[in-house]
Amino acid sequence: MIRRFLQKQPFTLFGFIFFVVIIFILIRSLSSGNMYEIVLAAGALLFLSGLGFSGLWARRKLTALEPLWKPPVPLTAVMRGNGSGSNAGGVGGGSSSYGGNADKWQVSCSVSKLPLFYRLHFLLRGSFLPQGTSLKTAVFSQCVLGKNMNSAIFNLDFPLGGILQGKGSLRLRDVFGIFSFYTGSPYEQVLTVRSSPSENKPFRIQPASGAEDRRNKSSTDEERYYMREYAPGDRLRDINWKSSEKIDTLITRISPDNQEKVSLIEIVFRNYGPKNPSIGDLWLLDRAKARLCWFINTLAAELNSLGSGAGENINYIFHISCEGREWELQSMDEIDSFPGELAALSFAPVNAESPPMPSADKGDIYIFSTSCDTGLPAFLLSKAAQKTTLFLSHNFVPKGEENHNTALLRLSDFPALGFLPLSAGYIHAQLKNVNVNYPGVLLDYALIKI
Repeated sequence: MIRRFLQKQPFTLFGFIFFVVIIFILIRSLSSGNMYEIVLAAGALLFLSGLGFSGLWARRKLTALEPLWKPPVPLTAVMRGNGSGSNAGGVGGGSSSYGGNADKWQVSCSVSKLPLFYRLHFLLRGSFLPQGTSLKTAVFSQCVLGKNMNSAIFNLDFPLGGILQGKGSLRLRDVFGIFSFYTGSPYEQVLTVRSSPSENKPFRIQPASGAEDRRNKSSTDEERYYMREYAPGDRLRDINWKSSEKIDTLITRISPDNQEKVSLIEIVFRNYGPKNPSIGDLWLLDRAKARLCWFINTLAAELNSLGSGAGENINYIFHISCEGREWELQSMDEIDSFPGELAALSFAPVNAESPPMPSADKGDIYIFSTSCDTGLPAFLLSKAAQKTTLFLSHNFVPKGEENHNTALLRLSDFPALGFLPLSAGYIHAQLKNVNVNYPGVLLDYALIKI
């Protein structure tokens, strides 16, 4: 009810105080007979009345106005170095902090003319859910469209990936800061925010050592071969000389088997964690997602370059499994859209995992997890027969590694970016060192600080 009253009343806090002062001066001057104060207070009151009525009249004409706000595509939390060096793919050679040179948000609306002394203000309010959890954060950002302007830009940086539930609305305000009128129709959007890119790791990926190499078969096998006209580069042994002699044209036999090599890459993303995670736990999950996306993009690029260098097309399938969901990425378009789908994935309860079953050696497997995953040691033991590579994000930093490739999330920067934490979960997480004595594990350090 209070919020509705504040939306309907036309004064700002400064405007209300200014109006009360004018009324006080006018009443005192009338009682004392001071003509100078009477003229001054009456003139100020007349000016306020004209300014207010012109704003109310313009507000009626802008009732159907709808602001369209467009975020950068893709919407990504970006990294910002702390002076130790950074690059587009993350941070190299030093610790890092979030933020940075985010793309501009755009807002537009069709306005013909505004009254004198008035400007349109765009306000973006809503909630940000880090990693899709219930750890709610209030979001606020605004910009001024200016006089006779139909568009404007504003900045909104995200500290980590998640879901934004935002509502864009318009305010008609005067340049003196006295009146502020809600106008137009609010425009709501639900957007996914991708995790900021992870730093490059000195890790050599062997594309040829995928979990499975197979040949695609033709959908029909009615004939063993089919024929086509000879093309430069075809093998001479595939030429059908009898058929070529009949029609006086070289004809080549082609096998119905598609000889494009297909590499199957098996990936397990273990998103197991606490039921009520803190922001530190979610920061670990954010860094694990970023490492997974880095791995997929790096391996896809190497497979594509390998195929071009070998003179053949190499197809690849990334089979990604996590608690309650699976993906099969077979094209660059699917790989590009995958981080957006991953952004809303939160922790799954540890007790939701089925007991791991020992598996036979079926090829390489790549595992991504965090130090919140208490079931990770048992899962690794069940995969002992396979060649396994583990990527682990954790907040237990050994001595001497504090300033080396550590991703930092600073809680003190949240208000400066327009985020107001509304949950008690925004506290320091306890250090968690999952007992994984595993050779060749690749570690990502992720810490939060005040």
